[in-house]
Amino acid sequence: MGFAYGADESRWSENAANTLGEGEGLYSKVLSGTEGVIFSRSTNLYALMTNDDPFQYFGGIGLAVRHLDGATPEMYVSNLRKKDQLKSQTLDEFVNQKMRSRYFHPRWIKAMQDSGYAGATAILDRMNNMWGGSDDT
Repeated sequence: MGFAYGADESRWSENAANTLGEGEGLYSKVLSGTEGVIFSRSTNLYALMTNDDPFQYFGGIGLAVRHLDGATPEMYVSNLRKKDQLKSQTLDEFVNQKMRSRYFHPRWIKAMQDSGYAGATAILDRMNNMWGGSDDT
């Protein structure tokens, strides 16, 4: 995310990290002052914690802004999963709803328990994706 792409194709993939001077990266200048970050969910096939993309990109931008400005921006999920019920939710609301409807649901827990090692691995993957851990822990 620190490489430039634009109208001048001769500069494509140029490292723009410090184009503004020592320690003043272009990407930092763009992110600084961000008040809100939006992550869209348009499928029920994958949940927010099914893979690591949300914490890498959505959470990563939030942490980058916190590092630059000293405060985390507002974090929103654009919930597009039901075309007749489109809504924006805070990250807290969305995660709370997902935890209650899926991960704390007795049938999901029972299915994971019945799956033995594979179920334990699925739970571990979700928790790693929630907290930004890795499979190497």
